[in-house]
Parts: sequence; C-alpha cells; structure tokens
Amino acid sequence: MDARHRASGNRWALWGALAGIAVIIAIPGYAYYQQVISPGNATAVSIDGHQLLSTQDLVRAVVVQQMLSNAPTDLSGLGRAPFVVADDALNAELLRSELAARGAEVTAADIEAVIRTRFHATPQAGDVTSDADLDRLYREAYTRFLTERAVSDSEFRKTVEQTLLSEHMAATMAGGTLDLNEWLRERRNDQQAEVNLGSVIYARVLDEVRASLPRGTNNQQEQQ
Repeated sequence: MDARHRASGNRWALWGALAGIAVIIAIPGYAYYQQVISPGNATAVSIDGHQLLSTQDLVRAVVVQQMLSNAPTDLSGLGRAPFVVADDALNAELLRSELAARGAEVTAADIEAVIRTRFHATPQAGDVTSDADLDRLYREAYTRFLTERAVSDSEFRKTVEQTLLSEHMAATMAGGTLDLNEWLRERRNDQQAEVNLGSVIYARVLDEVRASLPRGTNNQQEQQ
C-alpha cells in the first residue's frame, strides 16, 4: 500500500514538474508573441474601443500617403506622418457615420468622377478622338499612375473618399472648414476616438514604413 502511494505521489510530482517547465517555457514565448508578432495586430486607432486601424494597417496607410505625395522620395515629413494618417482615418470614420445618419454618403460614382477629372484626356479643338478612345486613354493613364506609385486602386479611392467626406460635411456648415474642425474635435471626445502611438509602436511603424518604401527613397532627407 505504501509503495502504491509512493508511486502515485511520484507521478503527481512528475506532472507538477512538467507543468512548471511548461510555464517557464511559455513565459518567454508569450513575451516574444507580445513584442514581435502581436504588435502588428495591436490597435493603433480606435473609436469607442473598437479597432479602426491595426499597426500594420497604419504602416500601409503611411506608405500609401508617402507614395501619393508630390515627392515620394522626400522623407522630411515622415516623423509626423503616422499621426497625420491616424487623424485622417479617425476623421473619415466619424464623417462617414455622420453623413449616413443624415441620409447622405460619398458614393462610388462621386469618387470615380474625381478620378476621371484628374486622369481623363481633354480633347483639343478639332480632335475627333472617340469617347471609347478617350475612355481607354483615361484607364491607361490611371493604371500607369497606380503602377508608378505602387498603390492599389482601392487604396487610392480611399484617399479620394476621405477628401470628399470632409468636403461634403464642410459644405453643410456655415463656417465651412473651421466649423468642421471644431465639430470633429467635439465628436472625437464624445466617441472616445483614440490614437495609440506610444514610443514602441511609433518606432515600429516608422521602421516598417522605411522598410516598405522603394529603395530609391532618400533617407538622408528624413527628419523626426
């Protein structure tokens, strides 16, 4: 009987030791997940506790903004870019919700009209180019632009939408953009809109943005 008890006790001791070892192994593994893997999914921008952008979303959004700028290789404003992009995303979500509540929206047709205006060829006097040819030229010019900037169609349309959201809302306010900015400040406080860019996340975002930009980007011009 004593031998059986001793054997049973030894088995429990062995299981306890194994469990302790598992915990010891799991702790650095969890720390690695938190520090290396998880940060990509960490919330960078939220509204009322709901994630709007993860850190990886923010990285890509900053890259897109840089590539769509007039001087993609100039990184002089990169230090401010994550905050600017985060603010733009917050504002766009607030404006989108408010317009929907008012029975209005920025439509796909609105966005397409802006893009066509920018890239559509304008016939010269006496030009007999057909509408079909003009449409082809428009699509070729637009596709070439996206390819050169390494930005997708949906990403570019999102930036156009953000601009149109602000313009649509400002048009409904007597004070235009000034009233819009005040409205956004109040709404961001009311809906607990937050930008989580502590030093660790901020540094990670900038590192990944730099790594994602084309090799020709001039890092010598960067200022933070």
